Amino acid sequence: MSSNLFTVSVITPVGSVLLEETEFIQLPTTTGEIGILASHSSEIVLLIPGKFHIQRNQKTANAPEDYFLPAGIAYIAPESVSVITDYVEPVLEIDTKRAQIAQARAIKRLNQTNGTINQARAQAAHDRAVARLELALDLAGLTR
Repeated sequence: MSSNLFTVSVITPVGSVLLEETEFIQLPTTTGEIGILASHSSEIVLLIPGKFHIQRNQKTANAPEDYFLPAGIAYIAPESVSVITDYVEPVLEIDTKRAQIAQARAIKRLNQTNGTINQARAQAAHDRAVARLELALDLAGLTR
């Protein structure tokens, strides 16, 4: 492996969904976005809903570069990054209408005060819907 490349893998409940060599990735974390190059110091970070960017090398330049990441954990080592998450979704495949419906449903649940709604779960659903919608609108050249 070239010294400027490292391996990135994405593991979901269905197994490994992405495994490749790359030059750079960017992940949304609880402390802000983190950019990772080869030889990055080792750490474990918590991931939040947002854009997972992969800078492709020439071999895989036609593959999607941006994904929606709902949350997860990333283990960063000098020669590899492992992302553990429920799923990843290419930004090009985000259904804007579905994201809008999910956001409206989450807002409705957050506004319910009858004690039957798990507020933390509703807030997490809202955060995911907002992040997905922002990525879809950015791709379309629209702003919220």
